[in-house]
Amino acid sequence: MTWKAYTTAVRIPTMLDNVIDQTKSIYIGIADSDDEGYKLFFHSGLSKWIMGSYWGMVIMSGTGQYIPTYKSFNGYSSYVLGSNVLWYDLTYGWVITTTTPGVSPIEYWKPAYPISDPDGAGAYEGTGFYSGTPPSLGGSATFQARGTLRGSTKDAYSGTPITITTQYQRWESATLYGEYTAAGGASGIKYCGLPQWTDEDDNTYIRSLVEVDGKYTYGSISYNTTYSKWLIGTYGSVSGWYEGSEPSKTGSVTFTFKVPEGSELTGTNKTITFDKYVKGENTQTVFLAEASRWI
Repeated sequence: MTWKAYTTAVRIPTMLDNVIDQTKSIYIGIADSDDEGYKLFFHSGLSKWIMGSYWGMVIMSGTGQYIPTYKSFNGYSSYVLGSNVLWYDLTYGWVITTTTPGVSPIEYWKPAYPISDPDGAGAYEGTGFYSGTPPSLGGSATFQARGTLRGSTKDAYSGTPITITTQYQRWESATLYGEYTAAGGASGIKYCGLPQWTDEDDNTYIRSLVEVDGKYTYGSISYNTTYSKWLIGTYGSVSGWYEGSEPSKTGSVTFTFKVPEGSELTGTNKTITFDKYVKGENTQTVFLAEASRWI
């Protein structure tokens, strides 16, 4: 739930599914947190906020995964699986090659008898690669064998094709701050923001980012280790204080007004109820650059 925001000046190469709404800020989980390395952005295709390991879906071939590299070739990010690279070529469209991305593959027909029988038997030669149209999220598609893999039937694909599918393990939420539910094969629940509670007077109680002595604080609600009580205010204060229990997201908690023995002061109890997730007030100093200065 600890994220660093990047402004819209930061750009991600266009992904195959092209779903990152870059008019909104994008976020990356900070180091040494439960969300380290995770990406958080608004998915324009699903119209939801998404948490995931990648900025878009992963391409599958059998049990292998083509992982996005975020290196742009002809306008799109490439994807890599071992020595195979899936990338967009201006001549053949989406291709899978073992050669350097950006170098267009070659395919041509070579007759067995180019002089005596140029239209007869022969075979395709050139670069061994595959081409096709990748599927949308959750779909599958066939990539045909090309070049030296295409076979010996002219104007046909007689080589062995490969099938690719798509997958995107992720967590989704309708709002930026809130609970993210698992989708696409992911499991568990993730969160963005800090939980907030309110009382009848619209006072807010935001949970701290970290625990102190094994307990969170909730705005003016804190655990008093001396008296082993959850309090609002100072225990024993002549103006009164409140005693209750730790706020819960599953039900309301009552804080009872208390006064010192013998005091005739009266007050109203507080009912603390979970409200929503909100942006916390914690900040982090970020090192941008350094420059030499001659004096």
